[in-house]
Amino acid sequence: MQEHDFYCENINAGYTEKAILNNVSLRIPAGKISVLIGANGCGKSTLLRVLAGFLIPTTGQVKLDGKQLKQYSPKQVAQILAVLPQQSSTPAGLKVIDLISQGRFPHHSLFSRFSKQDERAVLEAMEMVGITELAKRDVSELSGGQKQRVWIALALAQQTDIIFLDEPTTFLDMAYQVEILNLLADLNRRFGKTIVVILHDINLAARYADRLFALKDGVLIKEGAPRTVVKKDLIKEVFGLNSMIVEDPVVHSPVVVPIGK
Repeated sequence: MQEHDFYCENINAGYTEKAILNNVSLRIPAGKISVLIGANGCGKSTLLRVLAGFLIPTTGQVKLDGKQLKQYSPKQVAQILAVLPQQSSTPAGLKVIDLISQGRFPHHSLFSRFSKQDERAVLEAMEMVGITELAKRDVSELSGGQKQRVWIALALAQQTDIIFLDEPTTFLDMAYQVEILNLLADLNRRFGKTIVVILHDINLAARYADRLFALKDGVLIKEGAPRTVVKKDLIKEVFGLNSMIVEDPVVHSPVVVPIGK
């Protein structure tokens, strides 16, 4: 894996007349798991879209390896950065292996054919996430956790150094949430992938993140290791929640315990 210098400076962005992000600057640590946290509507998904090049900021810049992201072609970006959006729809009748094969498109010219190298990349991606036996299954017939593994395999087939995921555990039960996050942690540890993910569950975020970025109303108000970010004052400021912070007895990460009325 190549380590990329990836950061944004003074980003302001939004949609039509509505401003969402306000002067956001951050650097994504290479080879680590970064998690964006914050209340609904705080700008997490908008920030991810800006970093991925899907949304052009009104002011500020995103830089990748010393060049502005907009100076790269979409194909060049897709060879470095894979993005899994929040909700991915799958056409009926599409086989797992056919969906994952679409991850090879950034490596093709207009008239190039699917090669042995492409085939190896797809098979390796399925093996990495443990879905080789599902290759010929219809994606629409799979469970939620299996579908998420398929989408992650699609990103892995791109063979990018960086992966963005927007709420990959949404609508999954607790067991599947932990399974998917364990998979991402394993990909980071074994293959050095730089992973940036949005999570709603602050305790899972604190357990799996190397670095947390906390947003409120489009402003980045705190970043750092989970132990330095997950404090009761920040939980109150970001989520409006009174809480106690205790230690996870398994992995020793901070755990937010809400205080009732």
